[in-house]
Amino acid sequence: MNGGDVSYKLHENENWIINVGTNFTVTLPGLYDIRLTDKAGNSTTIQKFIQYNYTKDGVLAYLDAENFDILTPNEWKDLSGNANNAIVKGIDATQQEEWIQKELKLDGVDDEITIPIDIGIEDSITVEMVLTDYDHEKLEILDSDKGWSSFSCYTYNNIGEICIGGNFTANSQNRFNPIDIDYKTEVGKIFSLGYTYDNITKIATVYINGKQVASKVYIDGHQAISSFIAKATNKSYSRISIYNKVLNEQEILDNYAIDKLRFNIEN
Repeated sequence: MNGGDVSYKLHENENWIINVGTNFTVTLPGLYDIRLTDKAGNSTTIQKFIQYNYTKDGVLAYLDAENFDILTPNEWKDLSGNANNAIVKGIDATQQEEWIQKELKLDGVDDEITIPIDIGIEDSITVEMVLTDYDHEKLEILDSDKGWSSFSCYTYNNIGEICIGGNFTANSQNRFNPIDIDYKTEVGKIFSLGYTYDNITKIATVYINGKQVASKVYIDGHQAISSFIAKATNKSYSRISIYNKVLNEQEILDNYAIDKLRFNIEN
């Protein structure tokens, strides 16, 4: 800019901070509105997302609803730097309040999120999601393209119970049934869901709100994965992160601490 003012604020805030000059420093992550006003009083507003300090080691994709651009509703940008941008279908670009509320909501009719990711047959897996279940409709939360042969997660029996696991067969039992996880989603209440699978030890673990709730040894490993897909009914996603390593308990807790503060998650 040749003269004029630069103002900025966190997207959810009302008050603008007027800055002298074109450079400024922020101390909080989040989505920022930046308003450029020239000497004639003409203003242009742009947006910039400053990333949160989630665990980066082994991350393949990091999708954050606060960074979802409603002007390009067919793509959800991967913030990991790996260019695994999600393909989004069916989102109504006029429903901006969903994006402003830091969530991307799927109606289960024609909405769909596809995340292109390659996870080899010998790789370990961590999947983290921050989501809200709005009506307990029984449908997948997130699946790999191989389904139960690698990774599948869905609500069960229309009461908010969760099934999750991979490479389930009649002989291997490589999944967690609702009785194993012992958790029911509350309608309209945001929560954090984590799943890890160590392809060396064959140990799979489930976390709810940063706390380990179930663990078991699988008999068989997973098949290679090339994508993940979500087709949920009346469920929304605030963050989806996928890793090709097992996050340890401290890393899970560190990521959850950020989510708890950002989204006011209640244990």
